[in-house]
Amino acid sequence: MPDLFLSLKLAHLLAAILMVGATVINGLIHNRARQAPSSKAGAMLSIVIAVNSYVMGPALLALPLTGGALIWAAGYDFKALWVWLSVALSILLIAAYVFGARLERRLYEIAMSTERAGEASLPVQYDRVFRKAAPVGVAALLMSLATLGLMVFKPY
Repeated sequence: MPDLFLSLKLAHLLAAILMVGATVINGLIHNRARQAPSSKAGAMLSIVIAVNSYVMGPALLALPLTGGALIWAAGYDFKALWVWLSVALSILLIAAYVFGARLERRLYEIAMSTERAGEASLPVQYDRVFRKAAPVGVAALLMSLATLGLMVFKPY
């Protein structure tokens, strides 16, 4: 019979890998879509939306659930500073996910409407929305890495 703690740890690690990986992939695709003709940008951004829906979102939900279960199973103190910092960063990551998903949906809509209008390049409006979305993605990546550091090193 599989060990509960190790099973939770595996699920938690896989969720963390998927979330960080999805964040990096999204950034790479966004960079390519921004430089692509409108006929390709919409397709690229549809991949970002799919990655968010099927990979990042579920991983982001699994992390606090498995993390809480791991803290309980390992007997760590829920009052420890590293736990509270991890919880705070998780809440901020969820907020960034919700806000970022709205911006990414808007980028997709702009790219698709530009393609339907037969315009070859993305409009200035796309860049304006992208300049709002990019810092959200960078912040999400940094928060993810900080949370990973807290989980691994438990400094407090």
